[in-house]
Amino acid sequence: MKKPSPPPATAKPARKPPTKPGTRPGSKLPGEVRLIGGLWKRTKLQVANKEGLRPTPDRVRETLFNWLGQDLTGWRCVDVFAGTGALGFESASRGAIEVLMLENDPVLIAQLIKVRDKLQAA
Repeated sequence: MKKPSPPPATAKPARKPPTKPGTRPGSKLPGEVRLIGGLWKRTKLQVANKEGLRPTPDRVRETLFNWLGQDLTGWRCVDVFAGTGALGFESASRGAIEVLMLENDPVLIAQLIKVRDKLQAA
């Protein structure tokens, strides 16, 4: 006589709830990102608490700059949909002579200007 096989598992693993906008999992302080290289290495940038804003994670930026190179001296860079400005400020930190940041949200533009002034980037 054959034993009946157990029913297939149908339960899905529980999903983590989404994080609040402007926060990063594992971040000590919500609402900030950290520059990872160059002149402003380890500088923390404030992140506006805006719905849908997703700062580029450290690991992604690290991979990008491993591909591009650590020294961007003389480069001209564009950060489209700048948001936090992490990619643009990271490029400037690594020696880019010009960084154009494109953003259409007035709150985020004001935040980018505050960060630019804090870093004394012109």
